[in-house]
Amino acid sequence: MEEKREIGKSRLQIATDSYVESIRNYAVKSEIPFTKDETQRIMNAIRTVDGILQTEGLSWATLSRNNVESVLQQVAFLKVNPSAMPRECYFILRNRKTKEGAWVKDLEFGIEGAGNDAILRHFGVDVREVRSYVVYEGDEFEKPYYDGWEVKLPKYRPLNKTKKPLYAVYLIKTSSGYEVSIAEREEVKTSLLAHIRQNGVSETRLRELEKYSLDDLLTKDEFVNEKVTYTVRKQENGKWVEKTQQRDMIGLAWTSSVSREKVVERKLRNIATRKFPKDFSHTDIETLYEKTFEEEKYNNNDVIDTEEIIIDSEIDYQDNANVETIPNESELNVSDDFVVVTEPVVEPIKEQKVSDDTEIIKEYLAQEKAQAEKPKETKQEVPDWF
Repeated sequence: MEEKREIGKSRLQIATDSYVESIRNYAVKSEIPFTKDETQRIMNAIRTVDGILQTEGLSWATLSRNNVESVLQQVAFLKVNPSAMPRECYFILRNRKTKEGAWVKDLEFGIEGAGNDAILRHFGVDVREVRSYVVYEGDEFEKPYYDGWEVKLPKYRPLNKTKKPLYAVYLIKTSSGYEVSIAEREEVKTSLLAHIRQNGVSETRLRELEKYSLDDLLTKDEFVNEKVTYTVRKQENGKWVEKTQQRDMIGLAWTSSVSREKVVERKLRNIATRKFPKDFSHTDIETLYEKTFEEEKYNNNDVIDTEEIIIDSEIDYQDNANVETIPNESELNVSDDFVVVTEPVVEPIKEQKVSDDTEIIKEYLAQEKAQAEKPKETKQEVPDWF
């Protein structure tokens, strides 16, 4: 078993070396700074994604290398840490239908929670300090306003009566004073409609849905229970046949009382920070940031299967039986099964030339080995909330 563990580690090291070197080469070619911090964030992301793949019984060969590199570029150059607590980002596996009709797995990346603050600190124009909070229904709150050049800051008194978020507020200190970037609950409807469009709803139906409020769409049975009919091709008795199936128009992540307000809160923070001007110093980094928003990402109906599980800090929720699991990094127990690649790699990653990051990678793998030798803990079962 010890021999198997070493083989598994060797493969992980090859994958880590390969991706780090590839993204380093991209940075050099694009003239983007690449330091040890970028290397560490990439390795943290690889570890987290490897846990997701192992949990689903998948290998790295399941994913397109271009897709993985694009996600790792986002992690590295947007300067968000997959291992940070509170969480700064998350990863999702999606099923995507290609133009040729084949289904493939895509890895996606999103910013959440403290990641929004990090984006503002790193890229906000003239930002010296950032403070943020979420206003919930029942709290005392006065909106900010401008009196000529002077900004009248909002007044906020949390009363902790509910967990229904109404506003995300960012107070931003600059060299010339203070700025406020704020998002209101109804603005989240734009993201919800993008999600609905992604699920295959027609443009005609989408225009009808736009007339309703966010809370109507998320709580009224006529919308929560609405289905979208679509066609899939399956092989039966050696022949390809078309089958009609249905999916929820709005995923359970948006409508479940367990997770709904967490999703809204995350979207509010994303919207509020997006409004503030930023200087990414490079068009490629700006493009990587814009890719994190559904409004642009799902401008075309090429991603039509959104079955997923997202673990959102203290909540779990399930869309349906065919799901992808997004575990918190702290829940991943490194074991013999975890470190050994059990599926054959279709296109083995060629070993790359040793880079300047060798010592960092060795230290990272040494920590992995130490964790693997710890006594195994009993894994807690997911609560039966659904």
